[in-house]
Amino acid sequence: FNTASSFFNSILWQNAAPSGPQIALTEGTDPSSLHVSYSDVQGGEAAAYVDPGTELIWETNNLHTNPALGPGLWLTAGSPAINAGSNDVPLLPDRDFAGGLRVQQCRVDLGAYESPYAVFVDCNYTGVDDACEIASGASADCDGNQVPDECQPDCNGNAIADVCEITAGTSEDCNGNGSPDTCDVLAGISSDCDANGIPDECQLAALPPAGELADTCAAAVPVQTGVVYLGETDGHASDGDAICGLASDSPAVWFRYTPLTDGAATVSLCGSDYDTVLSVYDECPGTTDRELACNDDVGTTGCDRQSELALDVTAGDDYFIRVSGYLGLTGVFHLQVTGPQNVESAADCNSNGVIDACDITAGTANDCNENGVPDACDNLAAGDVNADGAVDLADFAAQTLCLTGPYCESEPCEPAAYVDGCCALADLDGDGDVDLADWHLLLNLVGQ
Repeated sequence: FNTASSFFNSILWQNAAPSGPQIALTEGTDPSSLHVSYSDVQGGEAAAYVDPGTELIWETNNLHTNPALGPGLWLTAGSPAINAGSNDVPLLPDRDFAGGLRVQQCRVDLGAYESPYAVFVDCNYTGVDDACEIASGASADCDGNQVPDECQPDCNGNAIADVCEITAGTSEDCNGNGSPDTCDVLAGISSDCDANGIPDECQLAALPPAGELADTCAAAVPVQTGVVYLGETDGHASDGDAICGLASDSPAVWFRYTPLTDGAATVSLCGSDYDTVLSVYDECPGTTDRELACNDDVGTTGCDRQSELALDVTAGDDYFIRVSGYLGLTGVFHLQVTGPQNVESAADCNSNGVIDACDITAGTANDCNENGVPDACDNLAAGDVNADGAVDLADFAAQTLCLTGPYCESEPCEPAAYVDGCCALADLDGDGDVDLADWHLLLNLVGQ
């Protein structure tokens, strides 16, 4: 095609060509455009050849299923092309290529000839063929599958077919099983331990494998809150710009944070082993006119040449995070986002298949510092009894609260067996009691 065209109620199958055997759009004098609807095309949209500067408009009502053509290109019994067309397309002829009525049993077939094999189907027991009800408007068919919507699953009983709700975006189907998420949870198909309406399996997402960090803003990797991301910027591209730290030409990697709720978020590179630069953008590409915040050096003890910034975030908005270095420097970074949970995922730092927040709520994991991250994932130093990230005199006060042991209910003593799980941090010798021996161990650790 070298001009603007429309293609409907047709079949393209078993053609041969060097590029795009069924559909090839090449740039001509005017930009080429092809609108394909209610047609059966071998290979579907993915098999079409589309030159730069041309446009293929592909409707969801198209098929890419073998049309079961018989001799003379007539449709055979059971063909998916029977009653699969639209009566509302422009210039629909009264007769097919053989002179027969173009529309039989209320809905046109795909292809050159109208089939004699249409079967009477009446799913809603009205005495009227389904195709006729759809054609007359007596029944809706939101997904164009030739089945009246009232005959399709409606798990929540709201008189709207599930597929219609999902297609319209009024119900989410995060696991792609054709059922609204709310119904999956109510039916017990999916768990929702934090009662946020999102099936747990859709929130649990694996960390990006090493070596698969994103080089560009457009490919940014979703981050989970409360998880420390470790990576190396050396060898990555310098996509994006930054207004601080002379970092526009520095190798960088990209992450994306999409909060589930409004709130305050902190993005931190503290713990990285080089002079970092951190910047956040509201959209891609990551240019300075899209930059929301930038930080080069925090300048505090333990996070001097590393970067950290805080910003207010809005539910559902994307925040693109660029991790780079001062004046081209590279190294190993530690990235952590704290704030509202990511809409796409929730943290499972111990990889037990349970959202961290649910582990903590259920008591299967301790969160002594109440930062929303199980203590086992905080990598707390021995002696950090109050789980504040430092071993100091304040830990003696926390240990004193546990000096009336025994606290362990089973042998051997495991942290989860403590009546007060946080006292497990105070049992430095692991003997099941918090006693003076542990106090002396803590004294030595504080003195180091």
